[in-house]
Amino acid sequence: MVESSHVHGIVQDSDRARLRELKKYRIDDLDDDQVLDSLTKLASRICGVPIAMVNFIGLNKQYTKSSFGWEIDEMNREDSFCTHTIQEKDWMIVPDATKDVRFQNSSAVLGDPNIRFYAGMNLKSNSGTNLGSLCVIDHKPRELTEEQKDSLEILAREVEARMELKHQNRVIKRKNRKLLNRARFLENSTDLMMLVDPSTYNIMEVNSGVEKVLGYAKKELEGQPLVSLSPRSNFFDKLNQWQYNNSNEKFECRVDLPVKNSGKVCFIILITEADGLWYITARNIQRYVDAREEVAQTLKSLKNSQRIAEMGNWEWYPSEERMVWSDEIWRIFGLNPESGTPSRERLLEMVYEEDRQMICNNYKLIVGGGTVKPFEFRIVAADGAEKTLREVIEVDRDESGRAIKVTAICQDITAQKRTERKLLTALEDKEALIAEVHHRVKNNLALISGLMELELFKITGEAPDLATESLQSIISKIKSISLIHEDIYQYEEFAHVPFDRILEKLIAALASSIGVSNQFSFEYEISKTGININQAVPFSLALCELLESLLRSTLSDQAAATPTISFGLNSAGRRVALTIRIPKDHNPPVESDLLHVLLDQISGKLITKTPGEYRIEFRKMHVKGSSASSFYG
Repeated sequence: MVESSHVHGIVQDSDRARLRELKKYRIDDLDDDQVLDSLTKLASRICGVPIAMVNFIGLNKQYTKSSFGWEIDEMNREDSFCTHTIQEKDWMIVPDATKDVRFQNSSAVLGDPNIRFYAGMNLKSNSGTNLGSLCVIDHKPRELTEEQKDSLEILAREVEARMELKHQNRVIKRKNRKLLNRARFLENSTDLMMLVDPSTYNIMEVNSGVEKVLGYAKKELEGQPLVSLSPRSNFFDKLNQWQYNNSNEKFECRVDLPVKNSGKVCFIILITEADGLWYITARNIQRYVDAREEVAQTLKSLKNSQRIAEMGNWEWYPSEERMVWSDEIWRIFGLNPESGTPSRERLLEMVYEEDRQMICNNYKLIVGGGTVKPFEFRIVAADGAEKTLREVIEVDRDESGRAIKVTAICQDITAQKRTERKLLTALEDKEALIAEVHHRVKNNLALISGLMELELFKITGEAPDLATESLQSIISKIKSISLIHEDIYQYEEFAHVPFDRILEKLIAALASSIGVSNQFSFEYEISKTGININQAVPFSLALCELLESLLRSTLSDQAAATPTISFGLNSAGRRVALTIRIPKDHNPPVESDLLHVLLDQISGKLITKTPGEYRIEFRKMHVKGSSASSFYG
């Protein structure tokens, strides 16, 4: 007898291999197998015994998958006769178990079912590994005739054939699933899909989308080497390294692929290996690349605008105590970017002593959850130049209200302040009035740059569609300021801009800028209203910010009918009120830091007590000159 490979719970290497082979046959599939039950019943009849069974030997258990004459599903391996049978080449016969030292103390011999005779024929895998046995059992000692032994062996081979048939059916189903998955992989996508042989780098199959994506017919690429698509050499360097490392991770690489007769398109290549093949997905990201390049050009233009307008930006991350300064901030401070790390301490060192407490209070207000209004302060730059700066701050907060990112626009207004001081003594003069106009135009251009910078920080890292929407928003604000200045020379004084004349043009320009002119109808109820220009510009921008938010929200929810938006503008004494009414079933919330900053400039407020109604109210100022409003410094 062969020595047991499973002794005292220790699994030997030979039994590990046998258990792996047993797992392959998935013996649970043999439960309730009527053909198997017929074979065990036939074995009982042929051998003239009351019990016949088909057993398989697991790690610690014997599992009965068919039985006749003894209802049992499993037993401990140490009580099993069949665990000894599988140690033999073909057979094991025990004529009288009470006289065999291996079994005479077994519970199955001493108690039910009182085994005396046992004969087992091994059940083998197609590789010859013993997995279990077909056995017959009697309650009294006996022997089998040669004919009975031959018949039992034939029945055992039939059980093996049944096992192999089920195993092969599973293999075929698995292969069919793989083929189906390959077909789905190739056809169920608009991306470029390929199957590649890793040993030759030949393209085996490609999906029909290749003609739409690259202009090639399938037959032009199938059977060709991967290099025929002409990716750059660094792609193959990375691919070879990935294959050499035998990594289980996906391969990912950005690469340009040729479009037939018309240049190249940028793709992200993803490769996974399965069933000895490379499954390659190539996702077209050319639109994203183009959008990134467009944003890069816009950023370059904005940097030039910052330099011309003497305006920069900085970012502060309170939890990290980290600051980032733009190139223009370094220039304004008179510092070299290589001179050290940006910090609040370096900034405070340059601030006038009289203004430092204000700066510190603003920092505390940000951390405490408050809103910082635009403010001015003075510095002595590193090169000794005395400067006056204006800052506008916007804070991003988490759900708990904690500041996670602070963005600021900082403008050098030293020259502007100098001009303002001159204007204070010369506004009665016609030439001074013209200078005031030019000063305001320049000031508004600086404001435009600031608004564009704020919008840019919002869209950084986002999708191109969001960038387009944000740029449309900027354009609408530019047009609103342009309308204020369009007829500025017609007004006798800056304290009386006839806002009632430009309201309809302002709304039409906004609707056109964001492309919704034909998707809404507008109604107006307007009374004569004159506003100081210091209030007209921020009021126009506040109107644009509010109306753009309402139009976009209403449009995203609108039904088939064209929504009607009504506007009411009236002035009673020094009180000015603008009311916007949208369909009552649309009542979107308005959340805009910029809107509240602009309303602060005119000491105004937004009232939303009635569903579908949004009202801006403020009191008119009766002052002249560029210093009359904090909006202009």
